[in-house]
Amino acid sequence: MKGKRMIVVLKDQFISKIATVFCFTFLMILLNQQSILAEIYHQKNFLVGDRASLMGGAYAAISDDASGAYYNPAGISFAYGDSVSGSGNAYHKVNTKYKKALGNEYDWDRESTSLLPNYFGLIKKFDDSAFTISYIVPETTIEHQDQVYHNIGSIDKYTLSLHSEDKIYLTGPSFSQKISDSLAVGVTLFYYYRQYRLQQSQYLKRSALSGGTEKLSYLSEKQTDQGFSPRVGVQWSPSEKFVIGVMGSQTMLTSSDYVSDYSVIDEKLGASDGQITTKDDTIRKTPTQLTGGIAYYPNPFWLLSFDLDYYIANDSDFQNVLNISGGGEVFLDNENALRFGFYTNNDKRKPPSDSTVNYEHIDMNGISFGYSTFSRNSSVSIGLIYSKGSGESQPLSGSSAIRDIERESMTIILAATYNY
Repeated sequence: MKGKRMIVVLKDQFISKIATVFCFTFLMILLNQQSILAEIYHQKNFLVGDRASLMGGAYAAISDDASGAYYNPAGISFAYGDSVSGSGNAYHKVNTKYKKALGNEYDWDRESTSLLPNYFGLIKKFDDSAFTISYIVPETTIEHQDQVYHNIGSIDKYTLSLHSEDKIYLTGPSFSQKISDSLAVGVTLFYYYRQYRLQQSQYLKRSALSGGTEKLSYLSEKQTDQGFSPRVGVQWSPSEKFVIGVMGSQTMLTSSDYVSDYSVIDEKLGASDGQITTKDDTIRKTPTQLTGGIAYYPNPFWLLSFDLDYYIANDSDFQNVLNISGGGEVFLDNENALRFGFYTNNDKRKPPSDSTVNYEHIDMNGISFGYSTFSRNSSVSIGLIYSKGSGESQPLSGSSAIRDIERESMTIILAATYNY
């Protein structure tokens, strides 16, 4: 028996050290990471947190760790103690295919591969209240496209090179207070920062019958948005087996700066228009988010949860969106658990039509699953998130021609929590 206890102690120490090293390394990565990308037309491109993300983001009625600052700050006061936690998307890949984008025959293929930490949080408990400071990257995307096409009608050669980055950062404090043993309220005040960049060059060589002339164009776009994103939540447990959570959020931008530079040289026209610069500081309207969730604990080893997220567009160019998510957690024993989930990630843009240009609409569906191991003071998790969707797009500049579009993404999650 003494030998067995020694093995358990050594295992606890080993897991605790792994969690501590992971969180420390994760923090160093955050302090030195480079900008990547975020895509603002979908609200659930990235699921935040370890437990929450592996349960499909169905977390409004749970949120009893630092990621509750994002899902529902009311749940933070039900955390078990002080903790530091972080998760890193160790590998994230997205593939997007625009079908028959050129000459009704050739596809456009864009892909993204990145290493991205997207969540870090600290909790400090004070009796019936809790304070959290967190850093979150809820939306991020990178796209690359480098393709060469030959013999498209009167065009001998067409080359397209594109690189785009778009990323959203959220960071700030949260506070939660228990009103009673079954009721709590909470609030988060995130600072919101978005950075978008795009560089695109195109080269076209016409056939000898069309003069053999060449055309070269270059486009650069940059946009920076800043503001605040408050979140207010309530969590109530009407019985030992049920918990209900509601949360509301509204991002309010205080500044928005957009600059684009476009230049083109066309031998056929015998002219160059030099560089055209466009600037715009119009502050866009962001959607209002309303979330309701329920968690069910049938026994001490099982947990099931379900969320509805409704996004009110607040802009005539977009539409209201409803997303659903569900998840589960099952403990194999006191030290090991499996988690799983599903979710929708619908596009808030309206579908393209004959009266629109350069529109795109694609609805996504995703699944998640993973494994967690626990010690006395820490936990380590690993898991996989996969999503796929299809829709319609107008990929050609200035054209209303509609093409099919497909996208799939895969993310490997690594996460750790240390209680102190």
